[in-house]
Amino acid sequence: MTPILSRILHYAAYGAGVAVILVCAAALFLRLVVMPNVDHYRDDIEALASQAVGVPIRLSRIEAGWSGFNPRFSLRDVTLAHADGQAPLALPRVDATLSWLGLFTLDVRLRHLALYAPSLEIRRDTDGFIHVADIPVNRPGPPSPFPDWLLSQRHIMVSDGRLVWNDQQLGAPPLTLNRVNLILRNHNGRHELGIKASPPGDSAQALDVRADLHGDSIHDWERWQGKIYARVDRASASALARWAPWAQDQMRDGSGDLRFWITLGQGRIQSLTGDVRLADVALSLAEDRPDMRFETIEGRLGWTRNQDRHTFIAESMRFRIAGNPGLETASLRIQSRLDSDGKLVLTGARAKNLRLEALTALSGAIPMPPAYHGWIEKLVPRGYIERVELQSETPENYSLEA
Repeated sequence: MTPILSRILHYAAYGAGVAVILVCAAALFLRLVVMPNVDHYRDDIEALASQAVGVPIRLSRIEAGWSGFNPRFSLRDVTLAHADGQAPLALPRVDATLSWLGLFTLDVRLRHLALYAPSLEIRRDTDGFIHVADIPVNRPGPPSPFPDWLLSQRHIMVSDGRLVWNDQQLGAPPLTLNRVNLILRNHNGRHELGIKASPPGDSAQALDVRADLHGDSIHDWERWQGKIYARVDRASASALARWAPWAQDQMRDGSGDLRFWITLGQGRIQSLTGDVRLADVALSLAEDRPDMRFETIEGRLGWTRNQDRHTFIAESMRFRIAGNPGLETASLRIQSRLDSDGKLVLTGARAKNLRLEALTALSGAIPMPPAYHGWIEKLVPRGYIERVELQSETPENYSLEA
């Protein structure tokens, strides 16, 4: 054995011995000093937590125990106390199991964090600032370390929670989600999330969201990427119009079941694919065009973005328009780009198994040059097309194959 390797092994043995001594000393201190008298430190814990969060925090009781070799603490009736007496965050019970890794990272690390029947209010004020339990999270200034600390914890669980979203900027009534159950697993920048909740009765029957994301810091969102899956049963367009500002101008009417897969890249939505089963639908593709209306829609819808190019797809679609026969497994792909005014301009379209009567009825809602609209209104195409493809960069330069 070389002298260098012998020295490395020598120091490694010393380091391992020191680590064992530190863990054992901390365990003995917790077992003999802290845990038998943990409730006596309640005032100190409240003061430290209030200082860290910036809002007075009250604890009713603290209990301590062990989960295997790891110490476990149970906090009862945790609330954020405000001068007006309201509690935008109420935690009847919080169980936290400590991780010994915190001894080496010099911060608090949890092996498991469980919140039982919590009640949380999230609010966006008229200036666009978001407040979580009345604590601003996106105001200018030094960012809060709490979100990143939360994402560094190994396992977080929420059971039977209640979440209230109050959007004062949008002027919408508060959205209350009941029976919120959440599981979040974090490991080396990977974040696996699962949420189930019950929306208000008039908006949807059930909500199921799952995500597999990769990112190091919530304050460096531009580097995040991953996939999100969302399922909503018996969703209504009126609910989207009330609480989803991104859908107010597109989804005008309709109701049904939705399943969506979202791909994130560089902190932005790059693609969206959804399986839908809807009735009485009204969609708007452009502000200066009439709504696109369907009696029923079933199939797969999608959208992808590549810089200024946008692609809309409809695959294996069965839809019915008033006064027109329904289609079996029709497919449609529309390609467009953003012009200098920020409007979508048609650059290509492809369809299969399409009745021209249906295309004529929908063409008025599709953003394309006025010359195309005039051409369709003049000819009033009728019949059945197995396949058609249009390519166009300008109204004067196009190709059509059918």
